Amino acid sequence: MSTKVSISKFDSLKGNEEFIGGKFKRYEEDISAIKEKLREVIEKSVGSIDKLIKNGDRVLIKPNLAFLAPPESFSVVDPRVIEALVALLKEESQAGEVWVGDNPSLGKHVGRAKPAFKAAEMEQAAYRGGADRVLYFDEEASVEVDIPMAKVFKKASVFRPILDADVVINLPKMKTHLGGTVTLGLKKLAGYYSKCASIWTAAGYS
Repeated sequence: MSTKVSISKFDSLKGNEEFIGGKFKRYEEDISAIKEKLREVIEKSVGSIDKLIKNGDRVLIKPNLAFLAPPESFSVVDPRVIEALVALLKEESQAGEVWVGDNPSLGKHVGRAKPAFKAAEMEQAAYRGGADRVLYFDEEASVEVDIPMAKVFKKASVFRPILDADVVINLPKMKTHLGGTVTLGLKKLAGYYSKCASIWTAAGYS
């Protein structure tokens, strides 16, 4: 299976100067601009959103919640992107439901999702965009699954919403990282797992 990558660049957003200055402020025109860019990268990479999401699909957006941090910390996904993506899916896809969910990288037993979602303003953004549910993975059940061809971890305890969703959209935050040099899409998948996340965090990889 080949992988397609599309990149779209902003010149600027109205709220960026305030954001960089340490104060997050939402502007309607920024949400519209981000939504247009998201539509553009989807079209460039797969041609149509209908190729990704079928009629009635339950779509889970998993952002990088990281830990208890505000948007202007640059440690979490920009809530404007959350709102724009949710709105795009609700308005232009055939999704039955759109969920936003994650578990902080500090793990189920240290970090807590609900306060982290609120501090990052992701919960507010998700509901403004029209999300059907915001899921705090640390309050959800987990299911033990086998990992085919595994070399080290033969099983993983996966949060139930990951398995219940028909489509999972991995929405990372590109940032520097002491242990991994840079954080992208793969490392943040530690938030899928109830037990492995805690192990990876202890090792410095979450």
